[in-house]
Amino acid sequence: MFIPCLGVGALVFMLLRSMARGYEWEMNKCYGCDLCDDACPVRLFNAGDKLNIIYNTWNNEDDGVPLYSCLTCTACTNACPQLVDYDSYIDIRRNLVVGGPPATEIPHTVLQAVLAAEAEEDADDSFIPVEDYPLDSSIGYYPGCVDYIDQEMVFSHVNKGTMDLGDATTSAFTIFEEMGEDVTYLGRDFLKCCGHDQKWQGMSEVFEKLKAYNQKKLGESGIETLVTSCAECFRTFALDYELDDMKVMHTTEFLVENGFDMNLKSNDEVTVTYHDPCRLGRQMNIYDEPRDLVGSVEGVNLVEMEHTGEDALCCGVSSMMSCNENSRALRVQRFDEVRETGADIMLTSCPKCVAHFECLKFEGDPRHDFEILDVVSFLARQIEESKN
Repeated sequence: MFIPCLGVGALVFMLLRSMARGYEWEMNKCYGCDLCDDACPVRLFNAGDKLNIIYNTWNNEDDGVPLYSCLTCTACTNACPQLVDYDSYIDIRRNLVVGGPPATEIPHTVLQAVLAAEAEEDADDSFIPVEDYPLDSSIGYYPGCVDYIDQEMVFSHVNKGTMDLGDATTSAFTIFEEMGEDVTYLGRDFLKCCGHDQKWQGMSEVFEKLKAYNQKKLGESGIETLVTSCAECFRTFALDYELDDMKVMHTTEFLVENGFDMNLKSNDEVTVTYHDPCRLGRQMNIYDEPRDLVGSVEGVNLVEMEHTGEDALCCGVSSMMSCNENSRALRVQRFDEVRETGADIMLTSCPKCVAHFECLKFEGDPRHDFEILDVVSFLARQIEESKN
């Protein structure tokens, strides 16, 4: 068994290496306009840019811009006139790193270890089989790993006890109920982690195991529409899985498509601003739906930040990597933009963005006196207030 496995592993490595080297034709599309340099948020804290990362790893050189500093936020490709797909190169290249990313790049090692163990076949018995799960709708809602993230934040002493990422799930079902939508909860006792972080960390073997398990189970479930409030899960299920005819939707997209119209009115005049998650915006082109939902609430004034839509700043952390002092600079800049709008609430549509922004807010700077909420949580709050 050892020799065949070794042979297959060698072939996979050679294939990935060939793909990475074959990126030369993609790079030759570049004509040096430097627009990607201007768009890359990495430059804010290490004086590098995406092209440095690409060319350095391609030539096995190092000028102080590490491969794992790339946020795969797609800002560079979005700015590129030639649409050079840098993120795909980073994905391929990271898969060539034996053993995955350096431990120094993964601040939440306990969380990642738990999810990696979950991918193994031995863990399958911990999940409820299809025939025993209450699947009473063709629409399924997947919460993502928000509870795991909450627990890890507490464990690592980052969360002071106020953050509840699971509120987005509770809020989603509050809205579903008000709209009369019958949605089945596909809990983390039914499906495993989607594998987003593992894929972008370069842990392709772990990702493929998670994908294979979830894909098979979803195919047997009878679910026709898969909904999630996590931008990373949404992007992963939609682009990296093969779910055949299953429709994958972000919660904000689902609400708009199904005629969300609650005639909501805020008890008090409130000013909000919206942060576009990289995975939801630049990678899935969902910009209007969250704004339309927020704008439907009477008494709410939506004010845009300096960088918004396709030009929105990244929250600074991708795939739970590099959550450090360097990426903190991005969150500080984003908070400065929030303050300039005069917003009472900073809204977004990704639990990871909420978590990373909350980390900065926990530092207690009195200038950061605005609230951070998921759009779905904000809408559910308006519904609850309208009942009182």
